[in-house]
Amino acid sequence: MGIFSGMERVVAENTLNIRKILLDPDRTAMININTIDGFFKKGPFVSSHMTSAIKNLVRINEYLLHCRRVFAVDFHTDKSTEFRTFPEHCTTDDECQIIEELDKFASSSDFVVKNCANAMFSNGFLRWFADNADTLDNFIIVGAHTDIDVMQLALSLRSYFNERNRAVKIIVVLNACRTFAAESHNADDFHTFAAYNMLLNGITCVNV
Repeated sequence: MGIFSGMERVVAENTLNIRKILLDPDRTAMININTIDGFFKKGPFVSSHMTSAIKNLVRINEYLLHCRRVFAVDFHTDKSTEFRTFPEHCTTDDECQIIEELDKFASSSDFVVKNCANAMFSNGFLRWFADNADTLDNFIIVGAHTDIDVMQLALSLRSYFNERNRAVKIIVVLNACRTFAAESHNADDFHTFAAYNMLLNGITCVNV
């Protein structure tokens, strides 16, 4: 518990209110990761930890209503290699639907699918990124799971822009992200660990 209590303090002291950050909507992208029924409404990862983030997912999408938006979500086959590590999930159309609460923010052009945790390696996301990266200064990331999909994308984006010496903000909205609960995976602790790790790597953590 000691190590996590130290991380909790660091995360709490360094998490900002997003309203204190000046964001030009024309140069800001809202990236919703796995905000679908298969993570928030049904399937092996669902818990009260996940559903508790829904109200803040709505709030942040409303707050950033006029920025660019993309939904990068899992859509697997039953042969997906990822299932060697994780339980089978998001293999059917109904599991891969954007949660009802976010329907009003989504259009088909905003929707890209991925077959691994890190959206950065999805063909659909790479096409979106190629079309948008040069005209964006801020990438806002929300969704599931904080310590897996969210963190992997945030670190990949941070590394990409560091390599190119571009001072782009990578921002994770912590209270609009959650991770799963399991006997060997304390959802609160791993959420905190992910936030701490992202802060160490130059990612901005905020709440809405």
